[in-house]
Amino acid sequence: MSIKEIITLIGGSELQKLRLEVEQLQLKLKNSESEKEALQISLEQLKRELISAEVENAITKEAVDGFTEVEKQYIEEINTLKKQVESYETEIRNIKKQNISIESNPYDNANKRELRAKPQVISENQINGYANQWKFTNGFKLYEDFYNNFKINEDNTITDLTTEITWIKGGSEKLLTFKDASKYLNNINKKGFAGFADWRLPTLEEGISLLKVNKCRNTGFFIDPIFESQMGIWTADRVDDLNIWVIRFNIGCFGWDPNYSLYFVKPCRKGMLV
Repeated sequence: MSIKEIITLIGGSELQKLRLEVEQLQLKLKNSESEKEALQISLEQLKRELISAEVENAITKEAVDGFTEVEKQYIEEINTLKKQVESYETEIRNIKKQNISIESNPYDNANKRELRAKPQVISENQINGYANQWKFTNGFKLYEDFYNNFKINEDNTITDLTTEITWIKGGSEKLLTFKDASKYLNNINKKGFAGFADWRLPTLEEGISLLKVNKCRNTGFFIDPIFESQMGIWTADRVDDLNIWVIRFNIGCFGWDPNYSLYFVKPCRKGMLV
């Protein structure tokens, strides 16, 4: 097939169609990197269509001189489209190298939060000093949700990518005293649950990061429904020698109770299972 026949074949309307396809693919690339695999397939198809519109051998200067100005313009625009496709393919390769995924948003650095992991004593008088930081009212109820970015892992664990804390999805199957909570943790650490032996009780602020302002309709608890429902959990922080800070998911607040009370254990550890 001659060059003039190719130019006639693709025509102005066909060229416009190719232009629109490239513009649409460029928009998709900017707006949704999660569609990059489908986009790459589309780009490959478009590239084949463009290549099929070229001659098998390079166009020489002598051949081009025989074309009309309109035909020369068509050839230039075909070459421009090809360069655009190559540019988009380069963008896709760079995305893959950087391992970026809009869909899971694994490393949202703008919302990263470092929470205290070391247990401490927080007295009743001291707690109000954290009201603005932890966003709670006088009744120890939150007025604003903590920003979570949960990722469900294997082995019944969930990682909050905001805090880089990994939680056991469930935890203890029955209510335990604070003393028995330590025994439960020792047991799962000896077994190496999910391949780790550093599971512990959360601090009060780590526990508060799971507490929600509104009750979940499906479970009736103030915690994200991806977790197994637990009425309330122990934290590692103390009020004094007798009383321990706890998170109450059944009524949507935190507070304290004596160490002989009964609560569930929701173990956590610092680190991501991703």
